[in-house]
Amino acid sequence: MRVFKNDFLEAASELSAFYPYLSGLPPLTSLAAKKAASYSNRAVLTQALERQYADYSLHPAVQTSIDNLKKPDTFTITTGHQLCLGTGPLYVILKTLTIIKQAEEWSKNNSNLTVVPVFWMASEDHDFAEANHVFINPDTKIKYSSDWKGPVGRHILNPEISTLLEVEALHWLTQFYQSGKSWAYAFRQLLSFLFEEFGLVILDGDDPALKQSFHSVFWDELKTQQAAQLLKANSDRYGEYYPVQAFVRDLNLFLLENNGRIPIKPLGEGKFSKPDGTEINLTKSTTAESFSPSALLRPLYQEFVLPNLAYVGGWAELAYWMQCGDLFKHYQVPFPALIPRFTATLIPGEVAEGVSDIHESPDVLENTLLESIWPSGPWKDQSTVLIENLQRLENMIQQVDQSLIRTLEGEKHKLQSFLMEQFPKKIRKQIKNKYADKFKPIDTFRKWIQPNGELQERVLSISAFGHNPKDLIQFLYKYPTLYPGKPVLIKLPIQLK
Repeated sequence: MRVFKNDFLEAASELSAFYPYLSGLPPLTSLAAKKAASYSNRAVLTQALERQYADYSLHPAVQTSIDNLKKPDTFTITTGHQLCLGTGPLYVILKTLTIIKQAEEWSKNNSNLTVVPVFWMASEDHDFAEANHVFINPDTKIKYSSDWKGPVGRHILNPEISTLLEVEALHWLTQFYQSGKSWAYAFRQLLSFLFEEFGLVILDGDDPALKQSFHSVFWDELKTQQAAQLLKANSDRYGEYYPVQAFVRDLNLFLLENNGRIPIKPLGEGKFSKPDGTEINLTKSTTAESFSPSALLRPLYQEFVLPNLAYVGGWAELAYWMQCGDLFKHYQVPFPALIPRFTATLIPGEVAEGVSDIHESPDVLENTLLESIWPSGPWKDQSTVLIENLQRLENMIQQVDQSLIRTLEGEKHKLQSFLMEQFPKKIRKQIKNKYADKFKPIDTFRKWIQPNGELQERVLSISAFGHNPKDLIQFLYKYPTLYPGKPVLIKLPIQLK
């Protein structure tokens, strides 16, 4: 199997069948002209935004973005994510900054059009276990308890949320997450607070009018499973080269019913079944708001709704977009440019001060310190001499009996393993225990860059880096070497705390 990320960055020919802009992003005016020729939902979109923002106090920059979206020369660059507690992992912040910076650059460099950053709220996702927690440091996970099974955005916060947010690192979230409010309402407030001055527009796809504009595709999928056929054929071809990222369902729709998001299977003749075996009838008159697109149908829905030029995501996200090409062609919706998001590891100032070089791995730093306390060279040298002496003994008895040589050979291997591997590990462990104060900063450094052994940006939340999240966002916004798809290690100023 080939590696999608490598091939995307290297513009490998194997990807050309799945992505139309592999040779490089075409001129923005070309992308915009192609989108404008097929896009007809501008009024539906702007009316939906005005309705969704009706209960919010709009920042002037956001109002300007919405007003601009009413104009035919305004387009969007989009990212999206499930509605996690407190914005969830750090990469949600990074992907949002990516679209903001890219929109500004494109608008600045193209006087004949405007590009607005849009965050697509994946409020219909129903994996609550992915959304109900937040890591406020490498060792502390704060979890909101609920057995909610339906669309995350529709969950109504219970009184427990107030107690949960009494934790100092999360106290700043109390103005957004309040008992009786929906999860989607809280998340929009939070994201607006963090990014409104950049003109970020936040759109919830769980909207009756937006879904009604997509009704013909919903009905096509119900009647013929057209999306399923196209996605499967595309995914099968893609799977010849790369691991397939997203599962293709027999029917790429969920039924929204009684606060649940229910998978359904086609039985033929307009009949469908729920997981419990219950049969239901669905017809063309069934309202569009009753349905929720699957993960693989959502990209088409999103591009149908928005005047979008590009989507920004992580590598896993961009990989499942590769499965959707046939779907876009069939419905004659232009495929957007795909841009990898910013990726960064943030080192708090006080953590960085404890190690000699933040660009070295924790293992290298630890080995360097161990060697400075107890150089292993002499031990290895003497152990090698001892093993070589055993070889000489082996030569002395080879004329006596071959079985004795085999016995000695076995003992030699045991001794070699003991001297070169087992005992040095014990020595290192004892050194770390004896000089624990010297190794503690390295252990702390390791926890911050690899919490739970994973990439930091996939675990820690923005709340892990101090109580002034807007200051951190401003710092990252101005950071000079954040580029799409290029990992960067960033030492944070201590005053951000």
